[in-house]
Amino acid sequence: MPARAFRDIAVVALWTLALLAAGILSAVRFHATVVDPTSGIDLHVFLTAAQQVASGGDPYDAKDYVYSPLLAVLLAPFSGSTLTRVIPAWTAISIAASIGTVAVVLALVWSRIGRVMRPTLALVGVVTTLWSYPATFVLWFGQVDFIVSLIIAVSVASGVAGRAAWSGVMAGVAAAAKSWPGAEVLWYLRRGAQGRRRSLVGFVVVVAAVAVLTCVGLGTSALREWIAVTVGARSQPLSSFSAWGVGRDLFSDSGVLATPVAVSPAMRLGATLVVTAGVVALLVLAMRRPGDAALAAWNILGCVLLLMPVSHLTYRVYLLPMIWLWLVQRDRLPRAEWLTALGIVGVSWLVGYRTATGDPGHVTVGPFVTVLAANLLMVTASVIGASRMVDMRCSDTRVSSDGAGRVG
Repeated sequence: MPARAFRDIAVVALWTLALLAAGILSAVRFHATVVDPTSGIDLHVFLTAAQQVASGGDPYDAKDYVYSPLLAVLLAPFSGSTLTRVIPAWTAISIAASIGTVAVVLALVWSRIGRVMRPTLALVGVVTTLWSYPATFVLWFGQVDFIVSLIIAVSVASGVAGRAAWSGVMAGVAAAAKSWPGAEVLWYLRRGAQGRRRSLVGFVVVVAAVAVLTCVGLGTSALREWIAVTVGARSQPLSSFSAWGVGRDLFSDSGVLATPVAVSPAMRLGATLVVTAGVVALLVLAMRRPGDAALAAWNILGCVLLLMPVSHLTYRVYLLPMIWLWLVQRDRLPRAEWLTALGIVGVSWLVGYRTATGDPGHVTVGPFVTVLAANLLMVTASVIGASRMVDMRCSDTRVSSDGAGRVG
């Protein structure tokens, strides 16, 4: 069989597998979520806040609502519906957003990869996303993480494509939906970033507009409460897969882990400082030697997540594009270095995303350390690997040639 014919068959087979995987995994995740009577804990909070807005009240009168007023306002038209009626549509939207993130990242690298790699990336993207415990928890809680992840992906793709202002606007939308993704602005400050001023202006305009509309529609108290709950949310009785969680959860009687390794203020402080210093060093490296422009966005985001006081397991879904982008870096590193980084990132996903941690508020030491170590290793390998892309580290130029250098 001629090589071209074999390749054509492989392309068709891979696209078929990707579509089947998307359909089957989506159906499984959807069914598991909507039939579980305990699903939608966070979605219930969102709807309660939306009911407050719809009745002319304050969304922060809703117990446990720690998000921006924007989310409650957008859900206000559905505030009269019960959780049971809303959760199927919400789950479908979240699953669609997760697949949409794969599609955006694929579009981002489409011109620099070959016909075989395109469906391969799609297949890997769908499987790594929907066949993981972080995805299970995002859907079970009824969280917004897949939707915000899609917004971030659109922002990054826009920035790489030269649409700097639009990139900043989408980053502002992500920050307005869930405050901490606003840390994406660090990506605009990396070495060699193009359109930095336009991106930052777009970001500031959106955040300012949301703040003004909040004051006009809900009163200045809502804006103050938004800031207050955002600051207050830095301390929660849930496991935190970050540098702060290492000290607090492993070496103090915080009640987050079932049983801490030890109760020692000195070990808590020491562990926190050591891991924080290491992640800060990675963040500086990611900013100064970003390598591939798109990959740099998720490398920086990975460092931010490892520095946050509260970094939930569900937040791991934001780093999935890091895995997919390493599939297409073969033309930017020596083969051995690329395979090493790809292997570490892949194994880190297998260990970190396929380890069951149990109840988010009562995780045992073993799964906690396993998932956290895998996340640290994945971000470390990705940042260091990207920094080795010496020739590309200051460029946002996309490789668009159909000739040599294409992956796949």
